[in-house]
Amino acid sequence: EWVHKRSDGEELFIEVTLNPVILHQNPVLLVVWHDITQRKQAEEKLRRNETLLSETQELTHSGSWEIDLLTGKNYWSPEAFRIFGLEPIGSGPTTEEFDQLIHPEDREKYIDAIKMAMKGGIASDFDLRILPKTGGVKHIQAIGKPYYNEQGLVTKLYGAIIDITAYKKAEEAIRLKQEQLNTFIEVSPAA
Repeated sequence: EWVHKRSDGEELFIEVTLNPVILHQNPVLLVVWHDITQRKQAEEKLRRNETLLSETQELTHSGSWEIDLLTGKNYWSPEAFRIFGLEPIGSGPTTEEFDQLIHPEDREKYIDAIKMAMKGGIASDFDLRILPKTGGVKHIQAIGKPYYNEQGLVTKLYGAIIDITAYKKAEEAIRLKQEQLNTFIEVSPAA
């Protein structure tokens, strides 16, 4: 691959192929130049979009996921792995491994949402507790929807998760303060 400049200053990306051939019984070198500028621009745009997505997911503590219902494979973004306390290695945990990361009291809610998406094609948006590999309990918002193939069958589910643990802790702190205030008002002589 070479980079060339046109007379107007625009850069061209050129792929050069050299092949020895016989022409009129003489060995010659066949040189073919391919303008790959559009491919290079598309690759750069893809890299930029992947970086932007990865960086914004890290900033917002949100991750994306996909479940291929035909192969059973799960695909996660790097931030989805981090939310669950996992190293972003490979495509994603197996369904069985993922089930173990869901809080036991929330598994039924999760399974029902998956069934609704698969049977009724219904998008889901619900809160769920998880048990990350790093320990403790986290709260996530799980958003998902079905993907239909050409025959109209649901073959994949995809969506996003958002780590809402900080929001849940803030909600609980507000609830406790409200209880304290209510108790104070009830026992206050001025009440």
